[in-house]
Amino acid sequence: MIKKTIRTKMILFAVAVLVISLSGSTIVALLANTETLKSSTYRNLQHNAEYVAEQLDRFDAHVLKQYAESVDIRITLIKADGTVWYDSRYDVSVLDNHAWRSEVVQALSNGSGFSERTSTTQDVPVLYYAAKIDRTDGDAVIRVSRLLSELRAYNRTYTMFLFQGIVIVLLICTGVTIIAIQRLARPLTRITNTAKEISKGNFNERVYVDSPIEFSILANTLNSMAVQLRNQITLLDNER
Repeated sequence: MIKKTIRTKMILFAVAVLVISLSGSTIVALLANTETLKSSTYRNLQHNAEYVAEQLDRFDAHVLKQYAESVDIRITLIKADGTVWYDSRYDVSVLDNHAWRSEVVQALSNGSGFSERTSTTQDVPVLYYAAKIDRTDGDAVIRVSRLLSELRAYNRTYTMFLFQGIVIVLLICTGVTIIAIQRLARPLTRITNTAKEISKGNFNERVYVDSPIEFSILANTLNSMAVQLRNQITLLDNER
C-alpha cells in the first residue's frame, strides 16, 4: 500500500471539497435557471395572451397566425364548451374537445390558468397559459403555449457555458490550492529533515521557521531538544 504524504492528503482533501462545493453550486444554479426560465416564459405567454385578447376583434386568422409565428408561440381559441374554433398551428377539425384541459378549466373558473404537461396533440412537453375572455356570444378562452423543448435548448446552452466556467474555476482553484499547500508544507519538510539528522546524532543541526506559528513552536522545540540531548550525552561522556 502506497503511503500518502500530508501534502498529498491535503491536496486531495482540498480538491474533493472544491469538487463537492462546485457540484452543489452547479445543481442549484441549473435548478434556479430552469425555474427562472419557466417563470419568464409564463410571464411572456401571459403578456402575449393579454395582447391578443385586446386586439382579437381586429385580428383575422391570417394575422393571428403571422403573429404566433413571429413570437414563436401557439395560439388557440376555445369556446366555453371546449370546442376549438381557432388554432394557429393545427386544423381545428382534427382537434378534440378541450373542456377538460387543466389550464382551460382554471381559466373558466378563476380567470386564468397555467400548466406544464405533455400535449395530447403534439405528444411533447408544453407550457400553457390560458385566460378567459368575454365575448358577445358567451365566454371563451384564449390559450397560448410554447414547447418545453425550446426552453431546454436555451437551458443546454446555459449548462454548456456554466460547465466551461466551472472547469476553469476548478483548474484555477486547484492550482492555487496546490501552491498554497506546498508553501504550507515546506516548513514541515524542513523540520522533518532536521529531525532525521538529529536522530542520526547530528545534534548541532538546527531549523528556523517563522510561520505558521504552530510550525515555529515545533521547530523551536526540536532545536531545544537537540541542545538538551547534546548536553546530556556530553555529561554522560564526562561521567564515564
